Amino acid sequence: MEEIRRNQPINLPTTSDIKKFAEHFQLRLRTLLDIYKVSGSSRVFCLILRVLLCQLIQFNRRRGQEVSALHVTTVHRAREGFSKENERLEESREFLARFPEDAAAMVDGNLPLVIQTLGKCNSTNSIIIGELEQEALHVVLDEKNRASAGILPDNPFVFAVSGTENAGR
Repeated sequence: MEEIRRNQPINLPTTSDIKKFAEHFQLRLRTLLDIYKVSGSSRVFCLILRVLLCQLIQFNRRRGQEVSALHVTTVHRAREGFSKENERLEESREFLARFPEDAAAMVDGNLPLVIQTLGKCNSTNSIIIGELEQEALHVVLDEKNRASAGILPDNPFVFAVSGTENAGR
């Protein structure tokens, strides 16, 4: 039985599928941000959280737990330049230089924000956040928006579940 299961064909997505997926997330996130600016709906806020999380996981090719366990204080430190800004910028340039031009264009042509997190076995992982995602993070991290969506102030996670003190996605 185990052998039969291992011999089943697996259909992996092609590069064009991943590119379409990324474009869909970009369009969806832009649309949700525009709707949220007008309505301020907590339902739209929760959709922004979901789409942003999926987009960051897909773009960074990370395990879901690494991105979903991102803490608010980690993002604030990265924004304020708590870690060495010049090293982060150089790492970003070196990282993006390894990819084709269209992959680098996915970060809107501007240098992205790089957030360092602690991963499995105490390894350091970089989460790259493009310009549109930074705009969405600004909305997601705003205390008034989080409170109106039912996320408790004590919840340390960026991608928090509403109504819980310490639960992420």
